[in-house]
Amino acid sequence: MKVEIDKSAGFCWGVVRAIDFAENALKDSPDLYSLGDIIHNTAEVNRLGALGLSAISVEELDKIPEGSRVLIRAHGEPPATYQKALGRNITLIDATCPVVTKVQERIRKFCDNNYQVVIFGKKDHAEVIGLIGVTG
Repeated sequence: MKVEIDKSAGFCWGVVRAIDFAENALKDSPDLYSLGDIIHNTAEVNRLGALGLSAISVEELDKIPEGSRVLIRAHGEPPATYQKALGRNITLIDATCPVVTKVQERIRKFCDNNYQVVIFGKKDHAEVIGLIGVTG
C-alpha cells in the first residue's frame, strides 16, 4: 500500500498563527498561561509546555498571579473571559483565529438585530463556548 500525504496537510493557519504567538511570547519570558490546551495535539502541547506554556481553565484565572500573561488560543473566548482577565490586571495575548473572530462579530450583529441564532457544535468545546458567549 502506498500512503500519500497532501502537501497542504497539517494545522490550519489559525492554529499555526496561535503557535507563533505562543512561541514569540515565550521568547520574552517562559511564564505564559494558555486558556486550555493551545491546540488538540498532545505532542505540540507538550513541546510548548517544555518551553513554559501552562494550560489553565477560565476558573483558574483567579488563582494565577495578578499581572500574569495569558494566551487566548485560536478557538477564542467569550467576552466575559476578557472582562474577568482585565479585572485582574492580566495581560492578554489574543491569538483568536481571525475566522473565529469574524464569526463572533456576525453572530453579535444578528443577535443585536433580534435574530434567533442557532449554533451547532459540541457544547463544551472552546469555540462553541466563545460563540455562545457573544450572544448575550
